[in-house]
Amino acid sequence: MPKRRHSESIDAIAASWVARADRAPLSALETEALENWLAEDPRHAGAHARASAIFVHLERASALGRNFDPGTFRPAPGTGIDTSRRRFLTGAGAALAATAAGVAGLMVLHGSSRSIETRLGEVLRVSLQDGSVVTLNSASRINVEFRNNRRFVRLLKGEALFDVAKDSLRPFVVDVAKDLVVATGTSFTVQRALDDMVQVLVREGSVDFAHEFDHDRPPPIRLEANTMAVAAPDQKVHVKALQPIEVSRLLAWRDGMISFDGETLAHAAAQFARYSNTRIVIDDPAVANRRVVGLYAAGNPEGFARAVALSMRLNVARRGDSVHLGPGID
Repeated sequence: MPKRRHSESIDAIAASWVARADRAPLSALETEALENWLAEDPRHAGAHARASAIFVHLERASALGRNFDPGTFRPAPGTGIDTSRRRFLTGAGAALAATAAGVAGLMVLHGSSRSIETRLGEVLRVSLQDGSVVTLNSASRINVEFRNNRRFVRLLKGEALFDVAKDSLRPFVVDVAKDLVVATGTSFTVQRALDDMVQVLVREGSVDFAHEFDHDRPPPIRLEANTMAVAAPDQKVHVKALQPIEVSRLLAWRDGMISFDGETLAHAAAQFARYSNTRIVIDDPAVANRRVVGLYAAGNPEGFARAVALSMRLNVARRGDSVHLGPGID
């Protein structure tokens, strides 16, 4: 029981920080205090991420107006249409349940073949008929086809996390930009960039990665847990070992967050563009090369820009659909 009360107090503190940041930008002292609290215990960062995700969902719901009736969005039975988008628009209880299962709740997918797609800024968790679970990142699309002798998914765009139910008689195959990722029971992500760059990140177990290179397909590469492979079209696969904490950081998007650990502001701006139509514009190369550390809400690029401007003494200005970051005046 004491442990539960302690967990509840952490959640309350996290919610308080999120609410305080929403009212007005945190001061330098407040920002330092928050960073110190997050660093005290790994559970603090998780609680803060959950609270931020819940706040985003409730904010979306209130934007629809008090007369919004979620029942009007309920699809007809058997259509296979996503119902979880409705779930996190029905109030605090639904938002909390959605966060416990992933940012956008849970959709159960039946039938042998389906197409699933997320909108910009949306994260969707889908349960497949074999017990596997797919979590789609923002602006992603997959086709799922199950047969008696195979489980086949084609990643058409974006990124997906696959938690694969073990079935040695039916390998789980992900086809992405002419490459194949094969597993029987494991957890891994596959990302397809606009230039058909493919990234595979293995969280648990192992997968075989077959990459088409120079119009030929060499033997598959075995990727073990805490390993990331990056492959550009017609180039060799680059494999990198990661620490478990780094893997968790790269999966922050499941909770509607983006985590940075020394990446440039230019890289951060590109990451936020995956989740929002609001663009972060940095014209000064010296500013673009500044490094950033922290955990931020993926759907709030302006909040990120203002936080960075405060901590790095930069200028920030909103101009139409973009937020501009530039050198500050000391």
